[in-house]
Amino acid sequence: MSPAYSSCLKTSFPESETSTEATPRSWPSSNSANPSAPSALAAPAAGDEETIASDTVLVVEDDPDIREMVLTLLTLAGFIAVAAADGYQALSYLGAHALPAVILLDWRMPRCDGPQFRALQLQDPRLRSIPVILFSSEERCHEKAVALEAAGWLPKSARPRQLLRAIAPYAVRRAGFEHRWQETLSLETSL
Repeated sequence: MSPAYSSCLKTSFPESETSTEATPRSWPSSNSANPSAPSALAAPAAGDEETIASDTVLVVEDDPDIREMVLTLLTLAGFIAVAAADGYQALSYLGAHALPAVILLDWRMPRCDGPQFRALQLQDPRLRSIPVILFSSEERCHEKAVALEAAGWLPKSARPRQLLRAIAPYAVRRAGFEHRWQETLSLETSL
């Protein structure tokens, strides 16, 4: 392993799998009320239990090329990948859907960046337990992840294998993707 990657998250692969079908999708922009306010997030109705989609990864990334590449990689590996272009879109998605198993979060984005999103997420009792992995090209990424109370971090230069291993402890791959999982792990190009 090269020194550039020696400090990346190292984790094991998930043991169990579930079966559902989905394709990568992006959450559209909203021109409605400012979703940054915690009150803008829709809480479950009285008597409803919170639903967590154990196979879903929310990718919060403003660069459309990186976002699409990560969505494709995660989908090929058997996860359901959804995307938001900034923190406001992520909050809007979280208010309207089952909670994802993990959030892959960029640091620097327009409108609502990673630190702003994370602060709002931690203020919301419904969202604060969702693990966040900082995914950034910023220097001192590890220190920034600690400041955000993130579950982990990865540089954007991480290999696909490193990204998948970072996601694996939190999200469950869907059944039927074993061959794709191995093929995807064999990719050695940078994201």
